[in-house]
Amino acid sequence: MNCVQFKERIKIPFSFYFYGKEYDTLYIGNVLVTFNPDQNGSGTNWGGRPIPDKSLPNNYIAPLWLFGEPDYKELYPYSGIYYQLYEDRVIVEYRDYNSNFSMGDPISFEVILYKNGNIKYQCIMPTATSNTVTQFGTIGIENEDGTDGVMISQYQKVVNTDMAITLYPAHMYTIPPS
Repeated sequence: MNCVQFKERIKIPFSFYFYGKEYDTLYIGNVLVTFNPDQNGSGTNWGGRPIPDKSLPNNYIAPLWLFGEPDYKELYPYSGIYYQLYEDRVIVEYRDYNSNFSMGDPISFEVILYKNGNIKYQCIMPTATSNTVTQFGTIGIENEDGTDGVMISQYQKVVNTDMAITLYPAHMYTIPPS
């Protein structure tokens, strides 16, 4: 695997606001979703970086940016990246992914983008073995130029069995002086 590769360009059925900008297209990578084209080969071979980071890739959503890939197809024939478009949400699923550092059972995770700007990460952990995947990745979001972001986790076992993490967009209000 040569850094992050974005193979799918998807026109989504609604405008999605991310860091104050409107987007209608996603680029799905092996372990990231971004709103910017032309970021192939960026990142690192060893998984996620701290957030924020000005180096490419930027403008991304990282449900679990790790040094990993779909697990062995002979044992996990449905492993891979899937997506589904709805009128009010887009789901990108990374099914049966494993860290290239481990020999444990894979995990599955998804990112759901809602029309109202919410972002949800959902994970399904292995049931037969312990979590040997999430401690090798980064979970979070980063803006277009890599100067702002939210890092939920980096190289930690933050994710638990059947856990979901939801991010809500910030709203700014101006209150006039009285």
